Amino acid sequence: NPDVAGIGIRVSIYITTLIISLIPDIDETKRLRSDLMTAAGLNGFSLLVPLIGTANRSLTLYHAVLITHLLTFLGITTNPAGSYRPSASRLRLYWITTWMVFVLLLCWTMYMWATAPTFGPPGACNDATIYVLLFVNVRATVGWLRWIFVTAEAIALFVLVCVPIVAILAVWNLGNSHVGRDERPNSTSMGALSTISNTKLYFQTSSASGRGLVGRFLASIYGVTMLELTIHRNKKYVVGDENQWAFGQIAAMVIAIGSLNEVLQFLLPED
Repeated sequence: NPDVAGIGIRVSIYITTLIISLIPDIDETKRLRSDLMTAAGLNGFSLLVPLIGTANRSLTLYHAVLITHLLTFLGITTNPAGSYRPSASRLRLYWITTWMVFVLLLCWTMYMWATAPTFGPPGACNDATIYVLLFVNVRATVGWLRWIFVTAEAIALFVLVCVPIVAILAVWNLGNSHVGRDERPNSTSMGALSTISNTKLYFQTSSASGRGLVGRFLASIYGVTMLELTIHRNKKYVVGDENQWAFGQIAAMVIAIGSLNEVLQFLLPED
């Protein structure tokens, strides 16, 4: 499945993630970070397309694990790319759409881990699928790993689904507080629901400081390393060439080039 594990997809995600981790979260870089997070979100949404294969059992457990790992360190965001006048209705739409994507993804991830031994096409070698954690090979079907993930996701889903009134009130109040401000919703100001984002896994204190930058960068390196090790250690079970340049890989590289262009435009001096 080159649209999940292809070299173009991975390079695009690595470039976007590492760039974001190295940019301090300060007022001067707020717009740049917002644009880069939008690009990261597009990469994240592109990974949702293969999930359609879950319905007809064409998506393998191996590729499902890769998607889960990538989305954990990359993110999905519905942050708008355009500069629109802030309003309560736009902010509510932002929160609602992101909330829906978050809930659907949590449900799918829970299903994937709960049914890992039988997930995907019949006859797949699920028991041989390896997920690398802290440089250690762990079978993706082992019970303790699956139920740790299922429990954590169930708690998150309970908070999101069973407390809708609190969420609606928070969104309503936050939307009203943004009305009239000269800024748009962005991933760094909207809180945990704004994105399933790599920045939420890093040190949140003083993200503009050297310690914060180092923490975010090391977390990105860890995510990239574990993914590459997972791909390498499962290579003998993969049938076919996953590095063929399909449409998804080309589109991902276009997003990566756009991210690099944003950084270059930011660094160039003004006339």
